[in-house]
Amino acid sequence: MNRVSLISIVLAVMLLAPESSASALQSATISTANLSADEALKKRFRDCRRRGVIAVPQSESLSPAERTRALIQLLYSARGRCIDLGAALFMVSSLDVPSGTTILPNKALFRISPDARRAARIRIGADSAVAELQVHLPHGLQLDRALVIGARVIAGRISLSSNDQQRNRRRPTDGMVRVSGDDVLIGSLNVRNVDAAVILFNGPDMVERVTIEDLDIRSYSRGLFVRHASAIRVNRAKIVGRSPTSNQKPGNNGILVSATTDLIIRNVEVADAGEHGIRVGGSYGGEPESRRLAFYNVAVYRSGRSGVKLNPKPGQKIKHVKLENISVFDSAWQNRPGPNEEGLRIERAEDITVRGLRVLRERQPRSAFAGVFVRNSMTVRIFDVSIASPSVAGIIISVEKIQEASVEMKKISVDRLTVTGAPKVISVSSSSSEEIDVRVCNNIIRNAKDVAPLNLGVGAPFSC
Repeated sequence: MNRVSLISIVLAVMLLAPESSASALQSATISTANLSADEALKKRFRDCRRRGVIAVPQSESLSPAERTRALIQLLYSARGRCIDLGAALFMVSSLDVPSGTTILPNKALFRISPDARRAARIRIGADSAVAELQVHLPHGLQLDRALVIGARVIAGRISLSSNDQQRNRRRPTDGMVRVSGDDVLIGSLNVRNVDAAVILFNGPDMVERVTIEDLDIRSYSRGLFVRHASAIRVNRAKIVGRSPTSNQKPGNNGILVSATTDLIIRNVEVADAGEHGIRVGGSYGGEPESRRLAFYNVAVYRSGRSGVKLNPKPGQKIKHVKLENISVFDSAWQNRPGPNEEGLRIERAEDITVRGLRVLRERQPRSAFAGVFVRNSMTVRIFDVSIASPSVAGIIISVEKIQEASVEMKKISVDRLTVTGAPKVISVSSSSSEEIDVRVCNNIIRNAKDVAPLNLGVGAPFSC
């Protein structure tokens, strides 16, 4: 079909819409405060009924490439309008959804063109609303990034899948789905067969106020990466299935957080991470240190190293972290457990509260090297801990000078500790003269092989 015919179809469909694109763009933004993605979209769709809807041509005589060209013409000639994609198949190498656009519920599929370059991507412009977006990467195509989401976007359901495992880890900030704008609300985000699946990052500018209600990632090496961000919420996350390229090297995590403040992640299942299941790391190049982080109702299975690890760079500290109802199974998966392969590892941290921690074995003889490892940290409060079958000890508390001029290890408390099948219950060691202030209360010790269940090491006081 020639270009004149395509333009004729687009213009004919646009006659259905009564409102000008300029006024549509002005009225596109709708406040999403205290609304779910579904509620915010319904509010936006009601506004579409008033403004009119533009339908994308569905003629079977159009090829996917021709239909895509028609869509691009329509998007730019009707900026900020409500679009009905229908059940069409589109073939794209790049596509910009202009600011203020509303895409109604649909069964359309966007297939990335096999001849697309690694930088091919779909960009969702600011103030847009997308009820549903399905993106597919065919055999033989390798991309660094496929979808970029701008500021103040509402998305109901985003699904991205690939026939081949996408090995998009050429740069630390690669991510197949990238959220780079503030005030973003996503109902459901599903990513399949991608090494670096989802990243929240916008370079030197902080990403703020992003909510993902339901995150589902399968076959990954780095699932969710939150870097240089604030006010982030994830209400549910399932990140499972190790990529064939994943290994124990740094960054192969189910969830990786750095330089982030005011983050809450709830109802999490992470399985098969190459390195640590969940890791909070350091900041880079003037980015802020991580503060005020919370993880609730977390299950981590079969991590290559630790289940959960908090560890910034030397000279930095992670502060004000809550971990509640955390279960870790089979750390150091398919390895003989060694250092840095604990259920929970805390280093260079301050004001850490852990409530309800289980470190257990499920499919291998030992649950972890140690249930909990704490080093060079202050004000660490651990309540209601159950540790079974660690290789070395239930809890290791350590002071070491590692590139720090001085270290402090004070106000470490463990209340209601149950340890079973451990060579040692608690081990305390120090390579410095710093005082260690530790309190352990209300313990239940079963099947501990050590004659003295509390191995005090340097003689720190263990009393309530």
